[in-house]
Amino acid sequence: MFFRRIYAGRAAVCTQNQAESIKRAVVSAYTQFLASNQLQEKDIISIQFSLTNDITAANPATLLRSAGYACATALFCSAEPEIIGSPHGIIRLLIYYYGKKKPNPVYLGGAEKLRPDLFTKPDL
Repeated sequence: MFFRRIYAGRAAVCTQNQAESIKRAVVSAYTQFLASNQLQEKDIISIQFSLTNDITAANPATLLRSAGYACATALFCSAEPEIIGSPHGIIRLLIYYYGKKKPNPVYLGGAEKLRPDLFTKPDL
């Protein structure tokens, strides 16, 4: 018997500050997270978006919904804290879902630099 529990998974994507670029980036990160974790939209509880202060052209939650996704999901956006030396042009997603296994994170479009520990291969 498999029991579902609540997990929180991460996705991040780099984008330009243009509504269409933000939309493509958010849809891509979300759909790749679903595919990578073998999830359906009915499994998603909520999504927390955070964005760097240079992303001002559009709300990523609104754009995700306008693309036909997460229509029955609680969505919330917030600003990343401004830290000296932090990269810009990044949208992060914290996705809460019901599942059977730990999440596979998704980092796209250059956001891999945020977690080099996940994307660098050890020296052999």
